[in-house]
Amino acid sequence: MKNKLIAVAFILIILMCPFSVGAQEKISVAVAANFISAFKEMAADFEEKTGVKVEGTFSSTGNLYSQIKNGAPYDVFLSADIERPEILQKEGWTEGSFVYARGKVILWSADKKFCKAATWQEALKVSKIKKIAIANPQTAPYGAAAKDAL
Repeated sequence: MKNKLIAVAFILIILMCPFSVGAQEKISVAVAANFISAFKEMAADFEEKTGVKVEGTFSSTGNLYSQIKNGAPYDVFLSADIERPEILQKEGWTEGSFVYARGKVILWSADKKFCKAATWQEALKVSKIKKIAIANPQTAPYGAAAKDAL
């Protein structure tokens, strides 16, 4: 059921874009790093249903945004925020955008003691954490959200 919903969502995203999928043999999609796994599932389903090849380029939203501003020929931009697509629209790079998903920042660890804590502050006290990795806050919206949370 989940895979069917993902495939339908991806097909809707593609069909709402201002180009004709039927006239193309492939489409190029700029994919924010947080969406890679879901994108791969959707792309495979889309290719199977339409026969159109889907090529993904994966990076942070900020890097993909810069590539688009410098002329990268993407057909679709799956951004991790709404700000950059809105800027691209205001500057005439696209005809429009819409929210395709909503996400949450999570704190994850393989340490089981860490997972029993009610808050991230408690988790840091329980585990002897020396480092926390987050995405680059300047180029990745989830990095900025993680920095704000910390």
